[in-house]
Amino acid sequence: MDNLRTVALTAVEKARKLFPRGLYQPAGSFRFSADALLLGAFLNPEKGEERLLDLGAGCGIVAFMMLLRHRCLSAAGLDIQQELLEAAAANAENLGLGDRFKAIRADVFDESSLPENEFDIVLTNPPYKNPKQGRLPASVARRRALFEEQGGLAAFAKAAAVALKPAGRAGFILPASRLSDISKACAAAELAVSRIRPIHPRSNEPASLVLVEAAKGRKADANLLPPLIMHGENGEKNTLTREAMAFCPELKCNSGKDLSTPEHMP
Repeated sequence: MDNLRTVALTAVEKARKLFPRGLYQPAGSFRFSADALLLGAFLNPEKGEERLLDLGAGCGIVAFMMLLRHRCLSAAGLDIQQELLEAAAANAENLGLGDRFKAIRADVFDESSLPENEFDIVLTNPPYKNPKQGRLPASVARRRALFEEQGGLAAFAKAAAVALKPAGRAGFILPASRLSDISKACAAAELAVSRIRPIHPRSNEPASLVLVEAAKGRKADANLLPPLIMHGENGEKNTLTREAMAFCPELKCNSGKDLSTPEHMP
């Protein structure tokens, strides 16, 4: 029995050391990208915040990143696709997080199916591509992950507001061009935008993404944070800045050069 426990523990240790690589993602589903990792690095739990919802969880990458970083949290992953929820549950077990993670099958576009007033933090990387622009993927799973359905960002903001406890916080990541859209969606859902962090590919290029924090039932003025610069102006595309690695060491899985140092690790 002791030998079996040792083997199991070693498997979990290996899975955690490999993270965020090694997660099971069903064939044809959307593969998580740096967006998810940046989202998982954006919000840290405040005092008393214990429950997290990964809204549109997919394979569970955002929830697991938060659980590995913050031992005070438990998490749920919500998705409409059963295959993805099963993948997330399997990933939770492999990472030794099965007792802290719950998979929830629900539809963001059906408010009656959503958990209400249960979570302190909701994080979401919502689909934001226009289905009328570009070729739609053959895979239904990829279409749902990438392209807006009717209601779009407004539905995700409303779902976050429904799931949050009073004074809870939501975090979003999306293209910088959609900042005004998510701001309007949050206002309609009675979420007050409190922090915005623009993400630039390089310091001499416009922001490509924004991280947005919004709070339920709080009055807040939007605070524009310093930009996060991902790559040096003359560096290779896959070489990350020290600033980016300090913000999100998990990004090293996509970096051609490991720029992290011990003091930058969580």
